[in-house]
Amino acid sequence: MLLFVIKTHALLTMEWKDFNPSMIPTAFQQVKVLSVKSHGEIVSKPRLIGRKLLFQVMNQTFKGVYAALGAGSGPTYQVIPIRCRLHISRGLEGLYRSIIRALSKSFLENGDIVTIASKPIAIAQGRVIPIEYFKTVGDPLYMSKEERKTLSLELSGKTGLEIDENELIGLDFVKINRRFYGVLLPLNANMVAFEISKSIRSSLNKLVDVVIVDTDAGWKTGKALIGLPTLVSTPIGATSGLSIAHCIRVAAASSITMGSGKGVPIVIIKPQPGPRAENFRRREGLGLARSYPGRLNINYEPFFRVKWKELR
Repeated sequence: MLLFVIKTHALLTMEWKDFNPSMIPTAFQQVKVLSVKSHGEIVSKPRLIGRKLLFQVMNQTFKGVYAALGAGSGPTYQVIPIRCRLHISRGLEGLYRSIIRALSKSFLENGDIVTIASKPIAIAQGRVIPIEYFKTVGDPLYMSKEERKTLSLELSGKTGLEIDENELIGLDFVKINRRFYGVLLPLNANMVAFEISKSIRSSLNKLVDVVIVDTDAGWKTGKALIGLPTLVSTPIGATSGLSIAHCIRVAAASSITMGSGKGVPIVIIKPQPGPRAENFRRREGLGLARSYPGRLNINYEPFFRVKWKELR
């Protein structure tokens, strides 16, 4: 990870005029998104992601990585791991209660950002598939798009779950009650993030934004799980107080902090102290539901610190 950060340090310090598109993997440059008109109407004609947009993704990701390594700034100044055990066998309500218990022991403030691993949420929703279904077909990560689409339809028929073929790319396998399962992405992650934020406000009297984070392998093949490629991790659901730019940043910071097998499913992120932090803590949309259901998708976002006309 240290070598990864050293090699990419120049991306954080360079000016846009010095940025060379060859720094971005070819697969990332070819991912398509929907263009959006000035009045917000979504156009069906796909276009290539603008280079400035990809630069923003990389820039925000590495700022999040620095925060996880103790060199945070701005909205990701301090990253606090919350070690706890979440109850996933009692459905979402039981999960929400265990999240509240874990946060009640921490110094949570209004305007903080709470990030939660996607896996416990998906398991609480029952979005798991027995590993036996994959023994004859292999790892979906290395399948073609058509093969994944066929497999997703077969699995949907066998399990009764709603499965998107892109979900199979970053499928994680976990042991639950002495049996291994593949864990899908949570269903309607944006609404789940809002429900968690609402529970925190009613139980702890704290108004915070919530981001649901998935550490996926989609970036390896340039697959855009939220409408654009991501590095290190992917924010798949969030409340409306954060732009996708901020979501990508906090996802990178929290994903590295959570790690694997550390028992850290929750991370609290605090902004850098000062006048700007006070404004950030009172940001518009803090803790509210995002304007669209499902998971995060740049095609439904008003902007990404880049004018849409620059993406065309």
